[in-house]
Amino acid sequence: MNKNIELFLSHVEKTNTCWIWTGAKDKDGYGKTSINNKKDNNRGAHRASYELFKSEIPKGKLICHSCDNPTCVNPDHLWIGSPKENSQDMTNKNRSLKGSKHNNSKLTEDKVKYIRFLCDKGFRRK
Repeated sequence: MNKNIELFLSHVEKTNTCWIWTGAKDKDGYGKTSINNKKDNNRGAHRASYELFKSEIPKGKLICHSCDNPTCVNPDHLWIGSPKENSQDMTNKNRSLKGSKHNNSKLTEDKVKYIRFLCDKGFRRK
């Protein structure tokens, strides 16, 4: 077995579905590694996994998770996508920050419904 693959797998706990990265993680829970790294010292473990087990990643492309688990490095759960495709995948899975989930939101969904109810009854928006 390739030395880089052995080292990589020493930081992986395999479950029935996901391969959980047990090494260093960033603030969002994505694994970080320097294994099989040609450019920078600290990159996503999911990117390293894709390159170790599948192929090189084209410039400007992301490695996306079909399982939506940031700690997963199972190459069968990883796919190449553009930033737009990744955003669309997030939206399709209802994971985007919209409504009261958005960091800058000031209103809850219930408050918006109430405001719309008042507007329908003739109240002015002010």
